[in-house]
Amino acid sequence: MSVFRRRTLPADVASSLPLEPGESVRAAAVDTEGRWYAGTTRALLIPADGAYRRLPWEGIERAEWDGDLERLVVVETADLGEVQPVHRLGLQDPTRFLQFVRERVTASVVVRYFQPVEGGRGITVVARRPPHTDTELSWSFVIDPGLDADSPAVRDAAERGLAEARSQVGA
Repeated sequence: MSVFRRRTLPADVASSLPLEPGESVRAAAVDTEGRWYAGTTRALLIPADGAYRRLPWEGIERAEWDGDLERLVVVETADLGEVQPVHRLGLQDPTRFLQFVRERVTASVVVRYFQPVEGGRGITVVARRPPHTDTELSWSFVIDPGLDADSPAVRDAAERGLAEARSQVGA
């Protein structure tokens, strides 16, 4: 159970959130332009073009604070070799919201397996699912900087790493 309390959303914002049946808001934050962000039991909701975009917890690779830019940085998962979408949120009071987002992202990780490619660099295979569910796993890959996703060595490491990670969870 999370120890985070949600910030009170204005009624018009709360009513505009695209919540699914049984989903509830657990954390909220406002940015420097007055746009609201919500962390729910199932997803991070970010304002986009007058509506909200859902980022399911299992679709987020990581969330971190960039002190230089004073932004909460949320990085989505992506297919091997694809660019990971990045969101930079200029929140007014990010501390509790960042803690909640990290808690939910971490709760979505079932297994993380590092497969070396060359030297100390390699590829990390991650299995995720929505927190506190028993649904099918989704798999993603994080390639260390300096490695080419299209190289045969990286592709081979991804296959070996995926096989090992699958064996760890009996998939």
